[in-house]
Amino acid sequence: MAVATQSTSPYLFVYQNGNSAAFLFFVIALRPRFLAVLAGLALMCASHFTTTHLTGAFDDVTYSGIITFYLTLSIFLAVSAYFLEQKDRQNFLNQLRGTLLCQQLERNAERDELTGLLNRRSLVRIGGMLWNDASGQTAISAILLDIDHFKRFNDVHGHIEGDACIRTVSQCIRATVDEAAFVFRFGGEEILVLAAGREPLQALAMAERIRTAIEGLRITHRGLGDGCVTASLGAASAIAAETTLERLLQKADDALYEAKRLGRNTVVLAKDPGPDAQVA
Repeated sequence: MAVATQSTSPYLFVYQNGNSAAFLFFVIALRPRFLAVLAGLALMCASHFTTTHLTGAFDDVTYSGIITFYLTLSIFLAVSAYFLEQKDRQNFLNQLRGTLLCQQLERNAERDELTGLLNRRSLVRIGGMLWNDASGQTAISAILLDIDHFKRFNDVHGHIEGDACIRTVSQCIRATVDEAAFVFRFGGEEILVLAAGREPLQALAMAERIRTAIEGLRITHRGLGDGCVTASLGAASAIAAETTLERLLQKADDALYEAKRLGRNTVVLAKDPGPDAQVA
């Protein structure tokens, strides 16, 4: 249109079709943000009206018709751009909500509803991850614990208080171990702690911290007279390349039974090899 200002052709009106295509291409093909659409349409209209007027090829009525046409076209294009942008934002938000919902469902599927700890369903996945990430002579430790005389606790205090007891003990364990350790509700009142990079003595020390922390809660156990809730723990540690998750858990379970046999409220470290155990 800037070039057209110097033209005296009687067919100059035909070039208006090309300008309409430019408006459509700007809004529909380029699809800028809505504020950019408003600014762009305003600038395009201003430049188009100015250059059209400078050509002097149109009378006042025709020139008014051109202005009316392009203003109407711009309004419709601006409204269309607004609704398209709103639809794009809504689609993005819906997609984001869907992704977050899927992530939440995945987390919930791997969490125990009562305690918030990881559940048995997640054990295989996390166990495989620990073994895949382990390199060379990396040691992996398992601590399996059982709340002492918990059936008697339920019989005396009731299942509601029993659930509260399990929740409190679970929170205590989660607060006692470090962030690199994974804590599972293994079943009933049994809780499992898995951690990589722990030598046997380090696993033993972690288990003893857990035992002391649980005893320090001083949860009343009326089934034991004036006693409080305690736990027995079995710890095992082995090189990842030399064992499997199942064998490591079996060693920790054997050590747990040894801890119960020795009077409970104690920690036993499984020796390697063999089922014998060492009392903490």
